[in-house]
Amino acid sequence: MDYLQLAIARARIEIPPNVVGWALDSVTPMLRAWTALLTRREVTDAQAWTLLWRGGRLERSVEKVPQGEAGYYVCNASSDRLAGHVASYLARPDVPPGAIARIREHFDGTVLARLDLLRAVTRRDGSDTVSHELAAEPPVNSSRGHQLGPRELALVERYRNDARTEARERAQSIAAQTSAILSEDDLIGRVEYARRHGVRGFEGLEACLFGRER
Repeated sequence: MDYLQLAIARARIEIPPNVVGWALDSVTPMLRAWTALLTRREVTDAQAWTLLWRGGRLERSVEKVPQGEAGYYVCNASSDRLAGHVASYLARPDVPPGAIARIREHFDGTVLARLDLLRAVTRRDGSDTVSHELAAEPPVNSSRGHQLGPRELALVERYRNDARTEARERAQSIAAQTSAILSEDDLIGRVEYARRHGVRGFEGLEACLFGRER
């Protein structure tokens, strides 16, 4: 079921409304299909917001549970990990103003760090509105109020530059791996190369299966 939901959530074509409805109703929070559905344009902002908090699982993920006790492996989420989940919603193009304040009703800055969330949002090409709201937040224990001045705008641009650099380096790495896979003579050689070098992702799989005639 999880694989079917993931295939639907990552489909390269428009998903019919009835299929979207089924996926939203049946997906398990915090799995890959859930994350992918949060970003789909067929899913409305209201639907995505509801999906983000489905079953309270995201909020429970930050609870502190000692090792060896029930729930340990699904709790104790770090700020960085939590930011990745929340940013899947915040990076949507239709997120309305005030979204950060709504998020803060669930997670304060000690649980979900401002800079972790800003980094995650810029990596997903989040809007100016969301990025600026985050940058304007006062740091934890700061006496200043919300402000968006040159320093905060420069912070957003720095994180965006970092995200562009990461994306460029990732694309170059994928291109190099794909080229190396395609240089192999047959399917077995391509698969063996991918296995030895830990190649993952759709591009590597496509190159392994179809070679140069993909």
